[in-house]
Amino acid sequence: MILEQISAELDSNHKIYLNDKTNVYTLYVHSKVMKADIIQLHGIKPNKSNTVEFPNIPDEYLSHFIRGYFDGDGHIYRSKYYVCFVGGSETFMYKLTNILSEHQLDSRMVMIDSHYRVYITGKDSVKKFGEWIYLNKELYLRRKYDQFDL
Repeated sequence: MILEQISAELDSNHKIYLNDKTNVYTLYVHSKVMKADIIQLHGIKPNKSNTVEFPNIPDEYLSHFIRGYFDGDGHIYRSKYYVCFVGGSETFMYKLTNILSEHQLDSRMVMIDSHYRVYITGKDSVKKFGEWIYLNKELYLRRKYDQFDL
């Protein structure tokens, strides 16, 4: 399980909880040092969903960052040949769209209700996206990886 891998990487002894109602696992990590680093280094603050900026990620880590974001807030609809990301920050989602376009992926951003969605469409773009984010993979959600049929 990915949360066990993250816990081990952090050398954490925090318990992984299962929410019986949603069947979702959660790892709570409480670290003042990590919190300070996230705020200072990346400018990410509490209640960030609608205001967070896309962080400056070195190119060699960009696919890993986007894979992590996809694992948390993305979906693949293989039968319809599209991938969708959901987010509340217009600037974050706009930057994501531009990065995907720079990687020759057919992408666009739309606003639905109060959230932004970034879509990657087309059989070739979806396949290319999967190959890119899972190249040199270490931490990833197996159930999402399996949907790409790579």
